[in-house]
Amino acid sequence: MDLDELVSLSAFGKTLRAEYEAHQVEVPDYVGTQLNAVEPRDQEPVADKVDARRRQIATQLESLRTPAERRALLEQNWQLDGVTVQCLNTDAGQ
Repeated sequence: MDLDELVSLSAFGKTLRAEYEAHQVEVPDYVGTQLNAVEPRDQEPVADKVDARRRQIATQLESLRTPAERRALLEQNWQLDGVTVQCLNTDAGQ
């Protein structure tokens, strides 16, 4: 199905449901089922939720690191990238 067909089916399903409701008649189950199949509501992709939570946890963990831990991690990443790390602070390590 292409986008035009999905939009058309969604509009038809909503109109059909509205007509049943306007006549104060119970909406058949298949109408709701088909509408959910065409247009899932409030279903943000699970992967997006997982990624957002992962970023939140990573930020919280980063905020718990000490400055020395952050520096060591940064130096480790630089070494992995092949960059030479030079200490700018001559008092470091004392």
